[in-house]
Amino acid sequence: MVDFRFFFAYHEYMAAEGREGRPEVLAGQTIRVRTALGDVYVTLNGTPENGPLEIFLQTGKSGSDAAADAQALGRLCSLLLRLPSSVPPIERIRFIIRSLSGIAACSASSTARSVPDAIAFALQQYLAQRGAA
Repeated sequence: MVDFRFFFAYHEYMAAEGREGRPEVLAGQTIRVRTALGDVYVTLNGTPENGPLEIFLQTGKSGSDAAADAQALGRLCSLLLRLPSSVPPIERIRFIIRSLSGIAACSASSTARSVPDAIAFALQQYLAQRGAA
């Protein structure tokens, strides 16, 4: 069972443990994924040692409900990647892929069928480029 109190105390935990926050400079990669709803740009920022630490999503309609949902998904994925855990970063990415892959908003034959499916597709591309797919 997950103790959700930890999620709300994350910043205090990091400070108490003497852990560093987000580094000042991170390397990034942006992957364009075509969906029936328009292009989704998935930006993965991280370090070579730890892999991605944050995910940003950009949809075509700034200020829309879809953009807000995309931002929320990016924040939740980023939180999962940054939480202290014994689970390696690659396994966390695979977990996100398994959880989001196949979620469909329509039945169009584009690369991805929804924003969550686009995240999964971009993360699969990321792993394939690193030989970890």
